[in-house]
Amino acid sequence: MNPFDVRRKILKEPIDLPLAFDCPAIVRCCDAWYRAFQSAESRGLATASTWLRANEAYRNAMPPLNSPENIRDFVACLTHGMIINAIVDPFSAKLLKVVALAAQIARDTSKVAGTPAPKRSRAVKATQAGR
Repeated sequence: MNPFDVRRKILKEPIDLPLAFDCPAIVRCCDAWYRAFQSAESRGLATASTWLRANEAYRNAMPPLNSPENIRDFVACLTHGMIINAIVDPFSAKLLKVVALAAQIARDTSKVAGTPAPKRSRAVKATQAGR
């Protein structure tokens, strides 16, 4: 059995994320990937088509780059997608450039508006709120 067959058998059921995993954006992307994978597979599509559709669903579920928090969530989804191979190299390089541009625009906009850009992550805020 080749590694791809093993991977395919593993993905028959969704992989539970650890309870400490607290990023709704990544959960949404993973759920979209799994639903698209199951749908394509149940329709009897070829393996390559199944994976392409699932990967596309993952990318489509990523948050818009319209706020600093969404930019952070987008980066988290992008990184996670690269790790699990839902986002492959040709897309990842382009998406990284888009994230850098969106982050720069967010910084420039906050300077013009006179409001400081948020510097703390949600994890830091949650930790401090729990004290």
